[in-house]
Amino acid sequence: MFWDGTPRAVAEWWTLKKGQRRAVCRMFTHVLGHELRLEGSRELVSSDVCRTDDEVIACQEQWRASLEAKGWKGRLEGTALTPHMDPIEDDARCTPEEEEHDRCAELRRP
Repeated sequence: MFWDGTPRAVAEWWTLKKGQRRAVCRMFTHVLGHELRLEGSRELVSSDVCRTDDEVIACQEQWRASLEAKGWKGRLEGTALTPHMDPIEDDARCTPEEEEHDRCAELRRP
């Protein structure tokens, strides 16, 4: 998804649980690349702007390893190459620019 001036959720990398609590790693569009957000109970816990795919992968892996070391367990997950894609309201619609760059198939992936 391309930057259009508004941050848009594009992927959910994983969800971890500890007791009744949940931690979710979501990826949003950002003017400089992507923004990863670590959320707990729908509140922002941490955020990091990543300029490259390698930075995205490293950041989410670091957050996950840190939480798992504290006893958090996986619930839903994707992989570094195919994040778990949740339907995110109308944000998953393709723009004409994305159609041109063949990115729609990636956004429509279940």
